[in-house]
Amino acid sequence: MRNKLIILSGASLVSALPAMAYAQAPAAGGSSSGLSINASAEVRHDSNIARTSAATAALRGLSRSDQKFSPNLNLSLGRSIGAHSVSLSSSLGYDFHRHNTRLDRERIQAGASVALSMSPCAPSFNSSISRRQSELGEVADAFGNLQTVSNAETQWSVGGTIACGKSFGLRPTAGITYQDNSNSSTQRQGTNKRITTYQVGLGYLHPSIGDIQLFAQQRELRFKNQFLPTGEQNGNRQRSYGVSFSRNIGARLQGSASVNWSDVESRQPGVRGFSGVNWSANLSLKATPRMQIQAGLGKSITSSLAIDSNYNVSTDYSIGASYAVSPRINFNTGYSHTKRRFEGALGVFTPGLAPVNVLTNDKKNSVYASVDYMFSPKLKFILDGGHDARSANAAFYDYKNNRVALRAELTL
Repeated sequence: MRNKLIILSGASLVSALPAMAYAQAPAAGGSSSGLSINASAEVRHDSNIARTSAATAALRGLSRSDQKFSPNLNLSLGRSIGAHSVSLSSSLGYDFHRHNTRLDRERIQAGASVALSMSPCAPSFNSSISRRQSELGEVADAFGNLQTVSNAETQWSVGGTIACGKSFGLRPTAGITYQDNSNSSTQRQGTNKRITTYQVGLGYLHPSIGDIQLFAQQRELRFKNQFLPTGEQNGNRQRSYGVSFSRNIGARLQGSASVNWSDVESRQPGVRGFSGVNWSANLSLKATPRMQIQAGLGKSITSSLAIDSNYNVSTDYSIGASYAVSPRINFNTGYSHTKRRFEGALGVFTPGLAPVNVLTNDKKNSVYASVDYMFSPKLKFILDGGHDARSANAAFYDYKNNRVALRAELTL
């Protein structure tokens, strides 16, 4: 009965949205209040929602093939108060699974920002919080805790920046951000962490040249529940020095690029550090009045809340295209490749604990395609599908997944 209820609820909500769209149409002459409300509903099928082999899925008590119904509500509000501005945003949703009910989980995200104009400086402050079910392809540790798939990740951050100077020309900047990341599952709390990031920079902005930023950054990461033999918390320190550049090259081409030198020092005994160049580049081209092409690539130092590692080096490539078949129909397709190298399996420094499935490197390839149909100015339907394939040094982490979804989005 529950299985049918989930699918029927999704179908009923999707079919009801056209009538809601017309019912919500504003009267002529209405004015904008700065409030935006968007509701959506998605029915999705995954051939391998467990993101693992059939044998491992069985050990975890998961069905690999599953359907998911996901309603969602987004709200955003922006206000100008004289020369200052305030913005708020929130997203609230829930995932209902037809078979794997223990993966049912809320999805919550909220953020707030304040930008002040206090000539000659412009300080800004921001905060955010999010909570969701961990990606199952990431929920696995080096010690074989297979049953820890039901895990909610909660992440929140606060920060502020200040930039001084005129709209054009030189602008010195400084900022600080604090993040706290936690897991709900007891077995996953070893990767709970705090991150503090400090940054200073000098920018130069000019319409004919673009936006150039010289910057220096320090990122301090500490694992809250991991202690070294010396008694201090495990973690790492990353220092980066670099330059970024962005510019609109005519009306059809936009681009940005960044390159920096990074040094990573791990506090975990026996874990090698990292010294080298990281980079990113993004390009958007309006090839024809109907076609737009995007491409991106990058290399960066990151850390995962779900994977047992001190840090990882990630390299990404992506390319995508969109084509407007008609004013109502739009087609999108793309490909992405991610390669990661993980350093420092957590717990290796603890006497008596021997890793079982140590993840040292992986690769993931994804292809996708979607068709958008504008039923009305306020209602859009999206049909999308894709294929993901992951391979790693340990077969435990390998998987393939095919997905297809129908989503309806209503702007109220």
